[in-house]
Amino acid sequence: QDPAPVAVQVSGTPTTAVVSWTAPTQTLMQASLLPAPATMAQPARSVKPGRAPAQTPSVLVERLVPNGAPLRLALATPDATQAYDPGPLTPGRAVTYRVTLSNASGATGAREASFTPPPPRDPSGLYTTVATDGSVFNVAQGGCRVELTGTWHELQARDVFVVPPWEPYRFEADNDCLLFSFSDRAAQEALGYWREAREAH
Repeated sequence: QDPAPVAVQVSGTPTTAVVSWTAPTQTLMQASLLPAPATMAQPARSVKPGRAPAQTPSVLVERLVPNGAPLRLALATPDATQAYDPGPLTPGRAVTYRVTLSNASGATGAREASFTPPPPRDPSGLYTTVATDGSVFNVAQGGCRVELTGTWHELQARDVFVVPPWEPYRFEADNDCLLFSFSDRAAQEALGYWREAREAH
């Protein structure tokens, strides 16, 4: 049975990643469950007879760098469960992360997990939309791009923009983006003349 009951998972976008792990907090307090790997052995220290060295339990998250020193992403308390890697990562190029648990007795245990950033989303499955109503959009969270009259515009949180009636538009986003919008569609539908058309790309 695995002596260090910690599971590591990585998810993300084409350029960023989130490292998640699960481990009982009490595990960090039990030296017998976390044997230190040979590559991470602690240097010898002078300790007073009858007293064990006291350390603060922690979780260290690193991105491993080929032929280089690991890049520290977080040094967290035992109750933490995630660390964010802002990148930038390269789509299609695998990266490896290491999560190291250290308990109060100085024993450590490490687990690694790899992640391959996906390619940017192919816009071929998106649509260009035109409709008889005019719409006002507000970027509540994140960021995106909108194409209007053949020109792309970069948008970020708190930006507001208007799409005139029957003006073709479409969105693209590399990460999550939350939009709010309102229009006179309801009135047009009540009057029976609202129309919409979509063209796939």
